Amino acid sequence: MLIEADRGQDAPHGRKFEWDELKTAYNGRAVRTRAIANGGMETFEPPFRGAIVVAQNDTVEASPALRERIMAIHFDKTLFSVAGKTAGEQLARIDVEDVSGFIIHVVRREDQILTAYREAFKHHEARMLRHPGIRNGRLAKNHAQLAAMLDAMRLVVTNLTNTQIEQAQAFVLTMLEERQRAVETDHAHVEWFWERFDYLNNPINTDRTACIDHSRTADVHAISLVDFEKRCADAGLRLPCATNELKRLLKTSKRRKFVDVKPVNSRLTEKTTSCWIFRNPDHQPAPAAR
Repeated sequence: MLIEADRGQDAPHGRKFEWDELKTAYNGRAVRTRAIANGGMETFEPPFRGAIVVAQNDTVEASPALRERIMAIHFDKTLFSVAGKTAGEQLARIDVEDVSGFIIHVVRREDQILTAYREAFKHHEARMLRHPGIRNGRLAKNHAQLAAMLDAMRLVVTNLTNTQIEQAQAFVLTMLEERQRAVETDHAHVEWFWERFDYLNNPINTDRTACIDHSRTADVHAISLVDFEKRCADAGLRLPCATNELKRLLKTSKRRKFVDVKPVNSRLTEKTTSCWIFRNPDHQPAPAAR
């Protein structure tokens, strides 16, 4: 379990926790490798057979691939009630010996549970892939696994009503919809970059008359990161992360899609300038002449 992980994301120095280090655990591979002290070249890579829980107030800001591997649940006080408080207190009073046999019941019915799970998974994955707005196969797979195990657990937890199961399945689908929207948004640092770009590229907001978009055509933005960094410093704006990290994240930009890094003939300096090229989603092509 990771609790309130890496709260100092904006720290300009020191080693930060890299969420992408957890990606291998998704497929059951080791999250780290260590050498075996036998004088040879052998390494020890134990398979990962557990689960990773991230409990924190902030959302996980990581690469798109890592965010696709997460199923998120947001907790707030919207549904808090006196009845819920009473139920929680009743659960707290249950003796450990009265509930500690759950894993034994599950293991005894392993074959039946897995058979039911596999059948339910096929149904739920197909249903989620057909659901409007769902375009990510990995997200559909992850949430279908959760929905399928919910169905399979009825073999052990026999006091669940059909209404409770329907409500839980509807909640899993809501989780999927929210996750689909989350992975389609840009990383927070990328959003920061575009907010500052729009600010600095508007002469009204700066002391200079020149913009920072070197592109000669309206369909793309051509941005010199060296110039951008200098202009940010002049305006008292600190970069949200190291330049190398920002470069990596900019290649994942979604709304203004990354195209290439190449020299362009600048409309600002009339010289060849190395720029990052992005599509301009606000550009409307002129209608074709008739």
